Amino acid sequence: MRKGIDSRRAMRLLMPRTQLILTGAVLCLSLGFAGAFAWHAHSAYAGFYKMLASTAPESFLLQLSEQASDFVWVSGAILIAYVAVMVSFCVAWSHRMLGPIVPIRRMIEALKNGDTDARIKLRSHDGAFQPMADDLNELGAMLDREKLGR
Repeated sequence: MRKGIDSRRAMRLLMPRTQLILTGAVLCLSLGFAGAFAWHAHSAYAGFYKMLASTAPESFLLQLSEQASDFVWVSGAILIAYVAVMVSFCVAWSHRMLGPIVPIRRMIEALKNGDTDARIKLRSHDGAFQPMADDLNELGAMLDREKLGR
């Protein structure tokens, strides 16, 4: 039995559809946790409010209600900010992962179709993928020389 990650499974992780699914999963989990927090906070405030309703003066209950309302608005603003940050992060991460994969896949397709003149030029911040791009460019040059030598 082979140890390590199956190459087909690893490539599936780099597919655009998978990246979108992972992004959606992170956002759904985040919203789920935020919803659970909101539900817990609401139930805690409601229980506390019921407990105090029979014994506390009206002015105290009014002040407590205002604080609960402020809490809801601030929590909502924090949730919206959090979702915006998570969406930005997930989109940037997906772009960072998929950006170099697209030209590499195009190069492989070009080589498969006999276009030995194709070359890859990655962005400067795609350094982790540069050795693979260099190898593919070298392979293209070797195939081009072999084609010219025939």
